[in-house]
Amino acid sequence: MTDTTPTARGARGVNATDWSRRLGHDQAQRRDGVSAILTIGGQRPVDAEGRLMHEGDAIAQVALALDNLTAVVAESGMTLADLAHLRIHATSRAALLDAQFVIREHLVEHAVTTPITAVEVGGLALAGMEVEIDGLAVRTENRTEGNQT
Repeated sequence: MTDTTPTARGARGVNATDWSRRLGHDQAQRRDGVSAILTIGGQRPVDAEGRLMHEGDAIAQVALALDNLTAVVAESGMTLADLAHLRIHATSRAALLDAQFVIREHLVEHAVTTPITAVEVGGLALAGMEVEIDGLAVRTENRTEGNQT
């Protein structure tokens, strides 16, 4: 099964099967006519001063890391509709499962189906940090104006 469905901002979802669509994201996305690329370093569950928040609460850490990622994307002049990829680094499978559902809700809220990679790691930069999220945003010249989140 090959599925190439239009998504926000000129991307086309590419899915060989439908398992990822049931989880709310594409396996891949094709973007033609690229005019800008934003590489997003690992966003942490920290406050504006860089202090770790929500130690012991993976769900709250995922939500805050996503909020921080969203703020960085907005600061660049892009929106979540420009996200081309997200990578979740988590210290346990339980945190990955928590992350999966929180990220899905966040992306659904913003009407995007960004491809996602989830990786379990032995540790992260700050003691007590359970998750870190990095990504890539791509603006295309021929994008369709969709959800402006």
